[in-house]
Amino acid sequence: MGKKKNKKLKRILRAQALVNAPQAATIAPESAQSGEAVAAPAISKHEAEVIQLSEDKKDVRHEIKKILITIAVLVLIIIAVDLVNNKTDMILKTGQFIAEKLNLNL
Repeated sequence: MGKKKNKKLKRILRAQALVNAPQAATIAPESAQSGEAVAAPAISKHEAEVIQLSEDKKDVRHEIKKILITIAVLVLIIIAVDLVNNKTDMILKTGQFIAEKLNLNL
């Protein structure tokens, strides 16, 4: 969890830095000889928010994919256990063994 929060914090700080960055003049390589200053392209607050939202959408999509894969695996496990239970009594014997070892009165 700490690593994920750290990534989000860095992303938020980067977006804020882009919004709050002063419009510094930079010298383009072509005009370096003539000494002309070219203004750096400024990123508006709206553009920074759009960048932030697109990165958040990627994170949400990734989380949704992980959840769907987990659900699919659990469904497959349940189906496999049900098939094994229908063909053999191994599940019943395993449950009885566990209850006996844990001293459960079922």
